[in-house]
Amino acid sequence: MEEAQKLAGAPLLGTLRLEAEGGGWSPDEGSRLALLDSLATSVDGFEGFDWELKAQDAEEMVALVHNLGLAAIGSSHYFDETPSVYKLEEEFLAAQEAGFDYVKFAMKIDNWQEYSLMASFVAKHHSDGVIVVGMGEKFGPLSRTMYPRIGSRLTYAYAGDQPVAPGQMYFEAMHQYFMDTHAAYARRHTIGS
Repeated sequence: MEEAQKLAGAPLLGTLRLEAEGGGWSPDEGSRLALLDSLATSVDGFEGFDWELKAQDAEEMVALVHNLGLAAIGSSHYFDETPSVYKLEEEFLAAQEAGFDYVKFAMKIDNWQEYSLMASFVAKHHSDGVIVVGMGEKFGPLSRTMYPRIGSRLTYAYAGDQPVAPGQMYFEAMHQYFMDTHAAYARRHTIGS
């Protein structure tokens, strides 16, 4: 909640990631939906929330977020592999049927072939609400800065003390990168002004 308050006023995307998908939320900590509702109604700036596609409460999350007038992002994480395009296509269709506005895939990318395969997936779905981010020290930052240029609807950065995925950039560094290299972004975005 403190990190979110520091960023109030900037467009925010919230997540309460389950441990099984790389986050810190344990199922025995209570209702994520109640905390999501509390965050969304008490911190200014939330535009949406990111939730695991496979979560048991995914449909409830979509309904709650839509009732709050926010975007619902469904996500899948592949920490040890780059999944097949066939698998991504199946999950993408299921997420659309569940009512998610956007579908995010985060995966380990180890080489140029995997990077190019995911870039092709992004380009194919450039107008479908797809989000793809790579993990890994080399291809993580590259995917997070280049895939938005070919159709990934957004990218992810961290705001805490350390990244939550390998290759994730600090939000101020990513913001500055886009300010310096993307004229349309620079015209639309400022933080703290």
